[in-house]
This record gives sequence, C-alpha cells and structure tokens, in this order.
Amino acid sequence: MWEKVAVIALTSFALTYILVSFHIKLAYKRRIIAIDIHKPEKTEVADLGGVPLLVSILLNMLLIYMLIYSGKEVLSCIFVTAIAGLIGLIDDKINLGAWRKTAATILASLPIILMKSFEPRVLLPIVGRARITYVYQMLLPFSIAVTSNAVNMMEVVNGVMPATCILVLLSMLISLIILNVFTVWKYAIIITLITALLAYYIFNRYPSKVFSGNIGSFAIGAAIGAVAITCNIEIIAVIAFMPFIMNGFYILSSLKRLAERRQITRPTRIENGIIYPSLNRKAPITLVRIFVSKRPLDEYTIFLCFVVLTIVSMILAIATAVLIRLTYPV
Repeated sequence: MWEKVAVIALTSFALTYILVSFHIKLAYKRRIIAIDIHKPEKTEVADLGGVPLLVSILLNMLLIYMLIYSGKEVLSCIFVTAIAGLIGLIDDKINLGAWRKTAATILASLPIILMKSFEPRVLLPIVGRARITYVYQMLLPFSIAVTSNAVNMMEVVNGVMPATCILVLLSMLISLIILNVFTVWKYAIIITLITALLAYYIFNRYPSKVFSGNIGSFAIGAAIGAVAITCNIEIIAVIAFMPFIMNGFYILSSLKRLAERRQITRPTRIENGIIYPSLNRKAPITLVRIFVSKRPLDEYTIFLCFVVLTIVSMILAIATAVLIRLTYPV
C-alpha cells in the first residue's frame, strides 16, 4: 500500500510540473498575464497557474480514491477542493465581490457536511478528545471559508503561498506520525498536496514565472481545511495556520468590514523594488505592512519573513502533537 503512496507522490510532482510548464507557454501565447507590481520593471507573469495545479491535485486525489481508499473522506476532499477552485476561477473572471465570494466559500464545506466526513470530537492536549458536537457543527460551514480566504489573502509576494502551505502540511504530516496515526490515505492525501506544491513552487518562487490567481489559493486553502477536518487534526492545523489567521485578522479588524482586494487602499508602496509601509491611514494592517514598519525591505526578504513566521507556527503545532501524545495516548 505504501508503494502506491510513493507512486502517487511522484505522479503528483511530475504531473504538476508538466501541466504548469505547458500552462506558462500557453498563457504568454494567449496573453493570460498579470503584472508583478513588486518588480521595478513591472514584469509580465503568466496568470491563472492555479488551473493546472488544481487539475493535478484533483487527478491525484482521484487516484487515492481508486487505489488506496474509496471512502467518503477522500471523496469529500475532492469535492471541497473542486468547488473552492471553481469559485476562485469565477472570481478571477467576473469579480464576485467580498460578500458573495465569502458566502460561496462557505458553501464549499457542504460535501463534508452532507457526507458527514467529520468527527466532532476534537483532539486537544491534556483534555484528550472533547465532544463538542453542536459547536463543531456550527463552526464547520465557516472552516473552509476561513482557510480558503486566508490563503488567498496571504498570496502577496513571490513564492509565499506554496512555501508556507507546504510548511503547514508538513506539520500536519509530522503530527500524524507523532500521534501514531498510520491510516494510509491520510498520509497519501497530505503528501500529494505537498509534492504538487513543491512542483508549483519551482515556477512561483522568486522571481515568479507564474501566479496562481484566486483559483489556486482558494483550492489550496480549501484542501488544507478539508484534510484537517477529515483527518481529525483540527487543533494542530489551526496552530500551524496561525500566520494566515493573523494576517486575515489584521486586515478585517483594521478595515472593520469585508472588502475586495481591488477596493482597498494598498497597505504598502513600492519604490525601485523596495517595499515601504503606506502612509495612508485608510490602508489596512497586514503582515507585510508590519514587516516593513521599522525599515523597508525587498520582496525576497519579506518572503523569508513569512517563511520564518510559519516555521515558528509549525514548531508550535508539532509541539502540540507531542503534548497530546504524552497526555492522551491516541
């Protein structure tokens, strides 16, 4: 069974690499491009790279369903990821607006709810499994909306989305090992996401050759949320996901409303490739604005700040898994 996981992991990496390579060539030919505003020369970059990334992830999740485990948990992950990706694609094309986009991502959680692919007994340190059935079911519809929108808001500089999401997924993978959970499909689905993101990172890293668009960030965020729920490691995922949550909280608390990225004042300004904090009081607080508040930074240094912050959250998530294992044998 584990050899199938290895094959699917290799397939995920190779297929993503091939599809994204082809997409970049096609995007330049069809003029599906975006401007990299952080570069002094305002470089043209292939856009909607999330399309081949999503296709690869869905195909490999389907392989997991056919070859490893044909259960409702894997099937619900497939549907959640597909629905969130579709919402992102529609938003890329016609701009749904902040409220409609948020409402739509709430609907993306329906496969998990309808298939009952969740366990309302959250695993906590010291306490063990806490049965919070009603509270859990109330929060569940918002979980995918939070993760998908949080990843979308985090994708601000080259390479940051795949790099930080890989770290979050690695913390989830390591935590499963620590918790002595050796259900093969759980490892397969997390490894599939990691290898797909590794292949995508090759093209999205600084300086980027491709941007994912909302389709990519929504799909990846939703996939992480769905995996955390179906694998019953919600608390570990939340801790690993803290930089994303912090960034979203800062934006919403400073704006005091839901707003589309295109409608708000930019939180930073750029001069010759160096990023400075915005002096406009209407500009929202973001992690990037906090990073550059003391001194201006270049884009790659900001990327490293995101990575370091996520590594800290990753360590805390793994420490939580260790504490759970020590206080509540799983």
